[in-house]
Amino acid sequence: DNKIEYSQRIVDYIVNNTEEDDSISVLGNSCNYYILTNRKSASKYFYQIPIAEIDKEIMKEYIDELKENKPKIIIWGIANSSYKELEQQMTDFLSENNYKLVEDGLPIYELEK
Repeated sequence: DNKIEYSQRIVDYIVNNTEEDDSISVLGNSCNYYILTNRKSASKYFYQIPIAEIDKEIMKEYIDELKENKPKIIIWGIANSSYKELEQQMTDFLSENNYKLVEDGLPIYELEK
C-alpha cells in the first residue's frame, strides 16, 4: 500500500537522522510519527490543525515553542489552502530558522547546522 510505504519512509528518515532525545514536530494530526519513532514533540501542541487556525493564541504558542525548542525535524504534509494563516507562519518560521526541505516528495524539513 502506497500510504504505508510513504509513512515508513518518513519514519525511517526520522529514526536514521535523529537521536531519541531529539525533538521533532509534526504539523497536522499525524501523531503516530511520535510513537513510531519514539521522539518527543517540540511543542505541547502535538496536534495543531484545525485548533491552531480556530484559536490564534494556540497558533502563536505553537510557533513560539518551535522557536524556543528548535526541533531537529519538522514533518509538514499539509500545504492546504484552508489554513492560509498557519501555512504562512510556518513558511516564515522555516525560512527564518534555517530549515530545509530534505527530499522532494517527503514533507520533511530539517534544521541546518
